[in-house]
Amino acid sequence: GETLWGMGRYEEASRLFVQASEMYLNAFGEDSPAVATEYQNEAMCLLSLSESTDKAEEKARKALAIKKKHHDDNSPHVAQSLGLVALTLQKQGKFGEAERLSRHALEMLQKSVGPETLEWAKALNVSADVHRAMGKSTVAVEEVRTAC
Repeated sequence: GETLWGMGRYEEASRLFVQASEMYLNAFGEDSPAVATEYQNEAMCLLSLSESTDKAEEKARKALAIKKKHHDDNSPHVAQSLGLVALTLQKQGKFGEAERLSRHALEMLQKSVGPETLEWAKALNVSADVHRAMGKSTVAVEEVRTAC
């Protein structure tokens, strides 16, 4: 699915991610980290399709719930999932909650891995995307510069 997603073939990729999720669900149960990863992949595909943001949010929140069961509160894994939820909310125009969640993900990463890591840079890019969508271009540009 990742190859198809990278090629922009989102519908095909989404179908494969759904199949993978179902296989992992059957094999490992609904609390498996492997299922969480596939839910995240599904959410990213759905966001790329732009028409299924509610379903993308649902998948992202399911992934987040699973990650919270397997990792501590400030884990980069949890922060990444939180950032994905923030992106789904941003795409739905729920800017306040998206901004709050992206800020929280940055705070989590500050505690767990620090500011000069790839995880931090990715989270700053999520925050910048949220701020850009909110019309806060100055903040978004500063975050992108900091991430680089």
